[in-house]
Amino acid sequence: MNAASKHAFWEEKNEGFLAPHPSQDLLHPEVSKLEPGYGLTETQYLGFNLPEANLHGLAYIWYHPNLKTVTGGVYAWTGIKRHNF
Repeated sequence: MNAASKHAFWEEKNEGFLAPHPSQDLLHPEVSKLEPGYGLTETQYLGFNLPEANLHGLAYIWYHPNLKTVTGGVYAWTGIKRHNF
């Protein structure tokens, strides 16, 4: 629970996204230096769709500055499934 709040973070009202700024587009080494742990990550998600082909997808890049590794992947699907089998 946040010390300044009466509620846990998941109970707080989301006021929306902040306005984007060009400084948020690239990696943030000045902030990364403040977190020496191996759990530090920076992640970028790039969604796409081709409605005429009923194709949807998501690409991601997962950067671990303190481990000096990068992983990534792509998910792609067609249509909307009502079940997972």
